Amino acid sequence: MLKEKGKPEATVYELDAYMGLEIAMSFNPVTEMKELCFESIRVHFRIHVHDSVPVERSEQDPLWHSRRLVAQIQKKFAVIAVPVGAVSLDERTVRTKARSAARTYLPSKPDKYGVRFYAVVGWESLYGYSVWDNGCGNRTRTTPAERYVGVFPELRTALFRTLERAEIPITRKDASALWVAMCGHLTKIHAAPTRHRLLAFTDGEIRMLGTVWISLQGKWNTKGLETAKARMDVAERGSWELVAALDVPVGWEKLQEKHKRAQRKLPSNMQIPYMPPMTIAANADYIVQPVLPGTSVEAVRLCCELAPLRR
Repeated sequence: MLKEKGKPEATVYELDAYMGLEIAMSFNPVTEMKELCFESIRVHFRIHVHDSVPVERSEQDPLWHSRRLVAQIQKKFAVIAVPVGAVSLDERTVRTKARSAARTYLPSKPDKYGVRFYAVVGWESLYGYSVWDNGCGNRTRTTPAERYVGVFPELRTALFRTLERAEIPITRKDASALWVAMCGHLTKIHAAPTRHRLLAFTDGEIRMLGTVWISLQGKWNTKGLETAKARMDVAERGSWELVAALDVPVGWEKLQEKHKRAQRKLPSNMQIPYMPPMTIAANADYIVQPVLPGTSVEAVRLCCELAPLRR
């Protein structure tokens, strides 16, 4: 590309230096480097020749130009990476300013616009064992899970047979099917006598961690949260408590505004503060504890036995 633009071709050494600078700048807040050679390589650097891919595919897949590179990185991960200890699968965002259908808008994130990936990362090593895009803007007929096993054909039979089982509530089109393939691939790397490790890797080995919007919960449960946090400040390291959260209904802001309008004409001493409606379970015929200690068997059971996992 540089030669076509009338510029000298980049050497292998310059390309290696360019890739190293790109990696280093991803950790550094510096966003620009005013070096003529560096900017020339960045502007004209192409991973995939545009004419080598059919027009129909490039129009349907916004990341067509990076598929070969992503597949190469995935294969290197599978050969080199050796999973040790606990790993997590979570979403990762790559910041971009490009006008691409793969880009999503995330108002709650520091980087508002970016391409979202699913990544399997080790807790202690922080090494990425697997990375794959979430398929945003992809209009091809294949699902994310099918594209993943297309790079690793040895996973195809084990994955699809697992999804066809009656007790597995996951279909090929679900995003969780890709998660199963990415996590199951970690067990498939090691040699096994039966080579069917994927069929049993969920047997008590995977747990789901959820997050709570603490500001919203604090709005309705401030006293309980503050009391629990005060107890944790003086408790032993590793202790924890389970505080009951209030599941507010969808559209509670509109209900609160309607309540305020109805209270405007009343004197201040007769106004009633807004309380969101609560749903009582059909089998709630027992005493409900607002706080359970971490040593409680019920607390461990409600947390899906996540007690041994601490960050």
